[in-house]
Amino acid sequence: MKPTPLVSVVVPLGNTVAYAPLAFWSIHNQIFLDWECIIVVDGGSEALDLAHRISEIDERFKVYPNHGKGLVSALNLGISLSRGTYIARMDGDDVMFPNRLYHQLGLLESTPSLSVVGTQVMLVNEVDQPLSMRHSFPTNPRDVEARLRSRNVIAHPTVMARKKTMTDAGCYRSIFQQGEDYDLWLRVTDHQQIGNSSEVLLALRKHDKNMSITNLETTIGYTDLAKLYTLRRRAGKDEVLFPPPLNQTELRLSLRRLWLDFPLKERVSYLSYWLPPSSRSFVQSNYLSSRIRSFLDRSSIPRDETNGAIGAWHALYKQWTSSRSVWDPGSSLDQS
Repeated sequence: MKPTPLVSVVVPLGNTVAYAPLAFWSIHNQIFLDWECIIVVDGGSEALDLAHRISEIDERFKVYPNHGKGLVSALNLGISLSRGTYIARMDGDDVMFPNRLYHQLGLLESTPSLSVVGTQVMLVNEVDQPLSMRHSFPTNPRDVEARLRSRNVIAHPTVMARKKTMTDAGCYRSIFQQGEDYDLWLRVTDHQQIGNSSEVLLALRKHDKNMSITNLETTIGYTDLAKLYTLRRRAGKDEVLFPPPLNQTELRLSLRRLWLDFPLKERVSYLSYWLPPSSRSFVQSNYLSSRIRSFLDRSSIPRDETNGAIGAWHALYKQWTSSRSVWDPGSSLDQS
């Protein structure tokens, strides 16, 4: 039996595989080494083939099929299969900075009162061009809890959490086909603290297949649903969990039923305290392409040069991204 890793990275992998080699390569090259990565494949044969290729390069990657059961199912399966004390999240189209796991683990182990920690992010587009730095996420747990009343201020793919915290809270709930993370953070803050690092430790990819972009109205609806369930819990009421809504009409009906269950006086109070939209001011900056490319620079990336790993990752990246003009690790992975 191999030693239990300290950190389990859970990555659901769907059918969008063009970005995945770089995503998993960034996990492989973390300066913190005591990790495993649970790849839960929810896509087709192409995604499964890629995941198995990656596991052949680095045995710390473990592959499990989810047979198209959806994101919430994939996340919960990944958590249940993980062996680590800590769970780190990332999506298959994002990129970890080399010190991400090391930095977040240090925060959690040095701050016992902190149960979940996210990070700031760099936004990039489909072809890896930087869009902005996002520094709007609060870091102090009290500020995080206050801001969570109106919107999500935890970037889901950046999260590292104590596994016990997630399982004690019930993990992700299937009623939330979107906003499953926001619902979980609100449940965690019923009893525990969540914070954010002030460091930018992840490149978060924005493209036209992001669910929060393609289904914005539905995302807002699930956000409101999570708020109403939180109001019920904190008022000592039963949550009255409905079956997952099949469409936008059913989602609106669920919201109306929950809202009307509160007395009028409470509705007025909650409306002023919880539901007004917040000012979503993000700190924008023109971030030079050279900065994002330096992520792959020879001098800044720790590399595992044993067992031909360099050549294997190079070949894998070239095979799966040959049709895209993206960051080319060839210049930093060549050993010549």
